[in-house]
Amino acid sequence: KILAADGLVWGSPNYFRSVTAQMKTLIDRMADAVHCQLLTGKYCASVASGGSNFDQVTTYLDGLMINFGAFVTGSIGVAMNQGPAAMEDAEKKATLLGKSLAEDIRIKRDYIEQREMQEEIREYFKSLVKINKDSWEHEYEYWNRLNWN
Repeated sequence: KILAADGLVWGSPNYFRSVTAQMKTLIDRMADAVHCQLLTGKYCASVASGGSNFDQVTTYLDGLMINFGAFVTGSIGVAMNQGPAAMEDAEKKATLLGKSLAEDIRIKRDYIEQREMQEEIREYFKSLVKINKDSWEHEYEYWNRLNWN
């Protein structure tokens, strides 16, 4: 379902300065996706909540998505210690973020700075796959099918 989607919203509460164990397990199981840059051309946004420091989670998720090849439209979070008004404000911002994400998908927005980072990351993973071709056969065959482009 992830590979079939044009856009993704990643979210997690802040659990001890990171995502939940379930989210971390999903991420850790996506080695093929990062090695093969399978989220290239997709757009994403991140959302988080926490007693405080939700931005630790959104920053982490945004960085991962760039490493996976996706463009990051933006992120939103809410510190639950700020009360119900903060949640209402975050919900409004989340709605706007969702609209921005849909627009990015529609017009295929090019985030130049992110693309430049992705190009370096893509080259890194191609060389890592070449080095590990004997144990990463699937990834090696994938890049071979793309003629290493």
